[in-house]
Amino acid sequence: MRWLLFLSFVLFSTACTEPCLQLAYNVCQCQSTSYLVSVCKTNAQSAESRAQPNSASQELCQQLLVGCNPNGPSDPICAELTTDTGKEACGLARVPPDGGIGDGG
Repeated sequence: MRWLLFLSFVLFSTACTEPCLQLAYNVCQCQSTSYLVSVCKTNAQSAESRAQPNSASQELCQQLLVGCNPNGPSDPICAELTTDTGKEACGLARVPPDGGIGDGG
């Protein structure tokens, strides 16, 4: 269920069109059952239809598609979605401006 919230956030916050919908569908492939995949895709499609597309969003999602293309819940990409790096690869998290390197204080 948390994936659905993340996908909705990604779609709304980036105002995506087709490449972003495909990206959301890719993440949906990580759901544990075909029913959950279907629900996830339906929710992603609903969120995409309400978003206002722009070319920058399309380009960003197109770039993210290269690193986020799982082939089902057993795909290593799905396991990576539990990490910051995996979330960044699929557009579920943003890379900090400093590249994630803090000053420790």
